[in-house]
Amino acid sequence: MTTNFTLRDFLVYFSSGAFLIIILDLIFFESILNITEDFFSKHTFIKEFAGLLIIFVIPLIYILGHILHGLGFLSLKIYIAFHSKLTKWNIRKYWFFEFIRKIVHFFMYKNKVVNSVLLENMTNQTWNSVEQFWESCAELQVKDNFGPANYWYTLNDLFKGLYTTTFLGTIICLFVDKWILCLIFLGLMFICHFRAIQFADCFVLTVKRLSK
Repeated sequence: MTTNFTLRDFLVYFSSGAFLIIILDLIFFESILNITEDFFSKHTFIKEFAGLLIIFVIPLIYILGHILHGLGFLSLKIYIAFHSKLTKWNIRKYWFFEFIRKIVHFFMYKNKVVNSVLLENMTNQTWNSVEQFWESCAELQVKDNFGPANYWYTLNDLFKGLYTTTFLGTIICLFVDKWILCLIFLGLMFICHFRAIQFADCFVLTVKRLSK
C-alpha cells in the first residue's frame, strides 16, 4: 500500500508540479534565466549547497502539484454551485444560460470521475448514487482488489493535473502575447482533457466489473 501511494504521489502530484515549472520556464525563459544568473552571481556560496537545495526543491514541487489539484477540485465545486443556482432559479430553460452551463460543464466538470459515475447511473442504473459508487470502491480496497481500478484512477488524476497546468499556461500566454506557445498549450490542454475523460470512464467501468 505504501509503495502504491508513493508511486501515485510521484506520478500525480510531483509530475504535475514539475510540468507547471517547465511551462512557466518556457513562457518566461529569458526572465527566469536572467534572474537565476543574477542570483547565483551574487550568492556564489549557494553552489556549495546544491544538493541541499535540491532536497528542498523536490517537496516544493510536490506541494505545487497539490495546489494544482486543489484548483481542479475547486473547479468541481464551482460547477456544482453554478449548476445548483441555475436549477434553483429555473433559468436553464433559456438557451443562453444552458449554453453557458454546457461550456462550464465541459471545462470544469466533464473530466471528473463523478461525471462518469452519473452518466453510468443514467444509462445502466449501476449505483443508486455517487456515494454508493465510492462505497463499492472502499469494498474493493478492503478485499485488496482495487489495483486494476486504481490504475485508471491514477491516470485520471494525472491527466486532470496536466489539464489544469496547460489551461493555466494557455491563459498566461494570452496575457503575455506568446501566441505560438498559446496554441501549443491549447492543443495539449484538449489532449489531456479528453484523456482524463477516457480514464475516468475506464475507472468507473473497471469498478463496475470488479464489484460483480
